Amino acid sequence: MAFVFLKSDSLTEKWQRKLEKSLQTNATDLAQNASEGYPSDTNAAADIVSDEKAEKEEEKAEVQKKWSQVFFWVPLVTILREGIEGMIFLGGISITEDPGNIPIAAVVGVAAGCLIGWLVFRAGNSMKLHVFFVCASVLIFYLAAGLFSKSVRSFELNTWMKQINAAGDDLEYYNIFTSVWNTKCCNPNDPNSFGWQMFGALLGWTNSATVGSVVAYILFWIFTAIALVAMKLADRRRVRMGIEKVGFKKTVKQMMSTQAR
Repeated sequence: MAFVFLKSDSLTEKWQRKLEKSLQTNATDLAQNASEGYPSDTNAAADIVSDEKAEKEEEKAEVQKKWSQVFFWVPLVTILREGIEGMIFLGGISITEDPGNIPIAAVVGVAAGCLIGWLVFRAGNSMKLHVFFVCASVLIFYLAAGLFSKSVRSFELNTWMKQINAAGDDLEYYNIFTSVWNTKCCNPNDPNSFGWQMFGALLGWTNSATVGSVVAYILFWIFTAIALVAMKLADRRRVRMGIEKVGFKKTVKQMMSTQAR
């Protein structure tokens, strides 16, 4: 998703070029038909123009219909997925926590969602989409890096707990051979440290890091940087050579048609 956000400008320019090329082709064909088929009949040329407009209106209506279906199904699937996920998590929380805390969390979640939605709406009206997409991409990269690092640490922690035959929530023991740092402060698992809880949930912070989690975090950013540099170099090469990016499906179709011949 972050890579698509960063490619939004180039995709917009690509579709603008395609639209301009299509309009120029239609104008050229219209002029040729008017000059060859009807050299002196202006009414015939006007009929051709009206037919072209009617076809464009039909195509536009079909595109709008498809987009309206997309705008219906995407929010519907998203809401259903989030709703089912929320029910599952709330059901699990109600078993171990006080049920009276659930309405408070729900109200806070709705308020936070409305506030974030309003901020995104206002920011979208006052700032350029490029700035918004870049900020969103950076946030997504940080979230992904934290999740990747936490997943590696969870695997290591599970292996270590099995070795010492300890409970999963007993974090007093740690492997000194794989530990990078282990501090008593800044604990994201402490209910009283709300800031570190948010930091750990969003960015993957932990007060007991391992070699695997740190290496995973660094490798994630290295591969991300390599992918971004490769994308930028590929775009520059296409611009320098004056060629358009060919999609994967189109490439496969061209290969199949070539083999069939």
